[in-house]
Amino acid sequence: MKMLRSVELRPYNTMRINATAINLYIIKQIMDLRQLSLSTPECIKSGLVVGGGSNILLIKNQFDYVMLNKITGIEIVDDNAHTITLRVGAGEHWDNFVKYCVENKYYGLENLSLIPGSVGAAPIQNIGAYGVEINEFIEWVEVWDRQLSTTHRINNSECDFSYRHSRFKTDWKDKYIITHVGLRLHKQPSFNLSYPALANHLSTLQLTHSAQNIRDAVISIRQTKLPDPNLIPNTGSFFKNPIITAECYHTLKQTHPNMPGYPITKTTIKLPAAWLIENCGFKGKQLGQAGVHANQALVLINLGKADGHDILQLAQLIQKTIKHKFTIDLDFEVNIL
Repeated sequence: MKMLRSVELRPYNTMRINATAINLYIIKQIMDLRQLSLSTPECIKSGLVVGGGSNILLIKNQFDYVMLNKITGIEIVDDNAHTITLRVGAGEHWDNFVKYCVENKYYGLENLSLIPGSVGAAPIQNIGAYGVEINEFIEWVEVWDRQLSTTHRINNSECDFSYRHSRFKTDWKDKYIITHVGLRLHKQPSFNLSYPALANHLSTLQLTHSAQNIRDAVISIRQTKLPDPNLIPNTGSFFKNPIITAECYHTLKQTHPNMPGYPITKTTIKLPAAWLIENCGFKGKQLGQAGVHANQALVLINLGKADGHDILQLAQLIQKTIKHKFTIDLDFEVNIL
């Protein structure tokens, strides 16, 4: 296990916020966690765990202990005529893993192409895009218990998955470190084209329905809508799309007739947060060194020298304005640390 002292965290978060890790440990295997629990138990119990750093906003200037999760590996644990189950290290790069699945004709994750981050972050956020959520494929999540210094598997049904949510974001936030994720994928094509923009893209280009074509289409759409964090520091979608009651939606439509909404159930409607933010005039706006991207209002960006407080101040102003204008609570998708 490699340990570094006084490490700048700017390279380890895609918003490129600068903070310092007094002690940074690079975790490559479960044995490293076991060793660390014996030598530095305070790190295991309370240290910050970072994967791809694509869905975090660092507020503190200094962290005593940081663990960089680099546990990798893809292992076939079950293979039958219809499905294949893979045990994947939490430190695997997410999009590289999706690429691997597409190339090996393991179907289901192609709609989730180009989502930044690591495999270990996928169940935490219950990542989703273009009509697909990762919980549809998760069989289990393997974790290291911070207090007991033991490993065990948590089944899908225990994780309380919902829209951009799991128990790993709430009561399990400081309890577990994710080490591996078990995913059951299809061996026969089973494509989800329910998202209109994706179906239209394939139709316009007259492309056949294949995992590779769907992956290429998703990448193309995402690159058009979302800035590359390597060029413009950002964390992707900063806010969740709010879900409100159908009654509330119809009331809002009386004063905002152009407000789009997408039925989730008979009684709930999902609103596009980007529309709300843009409607409040924030698209392309700047507040000091923090800004809202000119092409995608869901994305907050670091204009070069922003710290975590700068980004948070802008995010809270957006929340307050939307609450005042629409009486809607806009929640963060990003984890504030």
